[in-house]
Amino acid sequence: MPEVLMTPRQKKKIARLKRREARRPDTFPVIRDCVKNWELMRDSRTGKKESCLLALKISSELTGKMLTLSSTRTGSAIIQSCLKHGDQEVWNAIAKELIKRIRVMARGRYSHQIVPKMLKYCRDKGGVRKMMRQLLGRTPSLLRHVYGSRVIDEAYFYANIREKRTMMSEFYGEPVDEAIFTAKNPGLPRLREIFGKNSTEYGRMCRSVYFKLTEIWEKALLSPFIVHKILWEYIQVSSPEELSELCAAISRSCLFLKMMHSTEGALVATQAIKVASPVKLRQATLELRGQVVSVASHHAASMVLLALLKHGSINERHLRRALLPEMIKGLDEILDSAAGQRFMCTLLSGNTTRYLQPIASSFMEMDARSAAARNVELGHEERLHYEEKEQEGLVNAVDDMADKFAMGNSDSDERRACMSTSDPWDAFLMKGAKGDLEAALISYCLDNLRSLICSGTDARNLLFEVLRRGGGGSNSTKPCSERAQQQPRQDGHHGVQPECEDEGAAAAAAAVAATHTPTKDAAGVIQKSLSSSMRQPRHRDLTAAIVALVDQGCKRADEGETENAEKCYGGILSDYYGSRNLRRIVLSCPSSLIPGGLNDQLWTVVQPRKDKIRSSYGRRVLEALMSVRGKHT
Repeated sequence: MPEVLMTPRQKKKIARLKRREARRPDTFPVIRDCVKNWELMRDSRTGKKESCLLALKISSELTGKMLTLSSTRTGSAIIQSCLKHGDQEVWNAIAKELIKRIRVMARGRYSHQIVPKMLKYCRDKGGVRKMMRQLLGRTPSLLRHVYGSRVIDEAYFYANIREKRTMMSEFYGEPVDEAIFTAKNPGLPRLREIFGKNSTEYGRMCRSVYFKLTEIWEKALLSPFIVHKILWEYIQVSSPEELSELCAAISRSCLFLKMMHSTEGALVATQAIKVASPVKLRQATLELRGQVVSVASHHAASMVLLALLKHGSINERHLRRALLPEMIKGLDEILDSAAGQRFMCTLLSGNTTRYLQPIASSFMEMDARSAAARNVELGHEERLHYEEKEQEGLVNAVDDMADKFAMGNSDSDERRACMSTSDPWDAFLMKGAKGDLEAALISYCLDNLRSLICSGTDARNLLFEVLRRGGGGSNSTKPCSERAQQQPRQDGHHGVQPECEDEGAAAAAAAVAATHTPTKDAAGVIQKSLSSSMRQPRHRDLTAAIVALVDQGCKRADEGETENAEKCYGGILSDYYGSRNLRRIVLSCPSSLIPGGLNDQLWTVVQPRKDKIRSSYGRRVLEALMSVRGKHT
C-alpha cells in the first residue's frame, strides 16, 4: 500500500498526538473518543435536548476516570461542558466521583475550575450544602493557595448565612457566637466590646487574624471578598502602628487596587491611600492608567479614585497628566452609569457626604488614627520635609498655570486662593495641560440639557452641581457668609468692589448677604465671587441654553403646536421632574442670584405668560422666581 503523503503541519500534529498518548496512556484514549461528541455538544447550532443527551452519554463514558481527567486541560473542559449542558442526572453522576475530592481539586491548575461550575449548575440545594461541608474548615489554608483562593471566593457567593459566618470564624482561631455577626459593628469590633480591649481572649483572636492575613497578603491573594471583610474588621480595631504595617503591606506593588470591586475592599483601599507615601500614590496612579473609565463607573471603585484625587494632591500634576485625558475621553461612558454620575457630582461639589454612602463619606477624611499611621510610615523628619515640599509644589503649580493661560493678576490671585484653601478636587477640575474636565462637563450638559433637566435620577444632580459651581467652586455648597469669611481680601478696601459699581449688582449682593447676616465687608466679597464666574463664557452659555430651552417650549405652546396646551404649556415647565429640577436651580444656585443671571432671564420669559403657566407644573418655577425676586427687591 503506497504511503499517504502529508504536509509538514500534519506530520507535526500526528507526532504531538503520539507524544500525548505516550505521556497519558490511561486518559488519552478516553478523551480522544469523547472529543467528537464534546465538540457537537457545545456547538450553538445543537438543540438543548440533544446537548443534554450528549452530556449524559459523555458522563457515562467518563465514569471511573473523572478525577484523573479533571487534572488535564481537555478533560477539565469536557467535564465543565457536561455540567453546563446536562441536567441534574449528569450533575449527580459527576458529583458521585468528585464531591469527596473537592479539597484536592481546589488546588489543581485545571481541576479547580470544575468546583465553581458544580456550584453554579447544581439544581438541588442539598448538593450545594454537601459541597460546602467539604470546604468548611479549610478556608484560611485555601485562601493561601493561588487556585484555592478562587474556589473560596466563588463558594462564599453560594454559601448561606450560617456557612458564611463559619468561614469568617475560622480566622479567629476558635468558634464564636453567631450573635457577633448580627451586631451593629460585627466581627472583631463586637468581640472587642464583649471581651475588652486588653483581654487575653481578644488578643489571641487578633493575633490569629493577623497571622492568617499576613500569609495571604504575602502571596498577593487579596481578590476574594471574604478577605476584604476580614481586612475591614481588622482595620477598625488596629492601632496606628498595626495600621501602618498593614497598609504598607497591601500598598506593595499597589495590591490594594485588587480590592476595589467590593465595598469593604474599597474602604480598605481608601485607608491604604490615606496612609501611603507620595511614591506609592504615584505608583497607584500609573497602575490606574487605561482603566479610569471602568473604575469611575463602578459603585465601589469610584470611592478609591476619589480618595486618590483627594489625598494625592502632592502629585497633582501627575494626576492630571495620567488620568485627566482618559477621563475626558470616556466622559460619556462614565456618565451613562449611576455610579459615574455620583462620582462626578461628588467631584464637582467637593462634599463627600452629599452623594456617597455615609460610611464612605466619613472614612474619606483624614482622621487622627490615619494621620498617626502616616507619620509612622513616613517618619517625623520625612513628614516635615514632605509638608514643606507640598506647599512649595502647590505654589509652583499655581504660578505655572497663571503663566500658561495668561491670567490677570486679580484672576491669578483668585485661583491661588481657591487652590490653597479649597478641596484638592478643585485643582483637578481646573485647567491643566491635558484638558479641562469642568469644560468637558459643561459641554456634556449642553449636549444633553433637556434629558438632564427632566431626569428623575442622579443625572439631574450633575447639571445642578455644574451650575452651582459657577457661583464660586466647591465652596458654594456652604452658606454665603462662610464662603465670604473664607476668601481673603486682596485690596484692603471695604464695601463693594470697583468691578461691582453697578447699583443693581451691589443691591443684589447686599440682599444675598443680608439673608445670611454677614459683615459689611463680606457683601463685596460675595458679589465678587458671584460675578467672577459669569465672566467665564462657559457657564454663561449653559445659562443661556436653559433659558432658550424654556423659551422655545413656551413659544411652541403659544403657537398651539402642542396637544392640550394648557397642561403641556412651556416645554420643560410642563414636565413633572423638569419643573422641580428647575425650581431647585432657581432657589439654590448662587449664579442664579446674580443680576442679569438665570433668574432674571427666566423672569423675562415667564412674566408675560404667568396666567397660563399657573395651570401647569411650571407654577412651582413661577412661585420660586417670585419668591426670590420678593426677597431681593
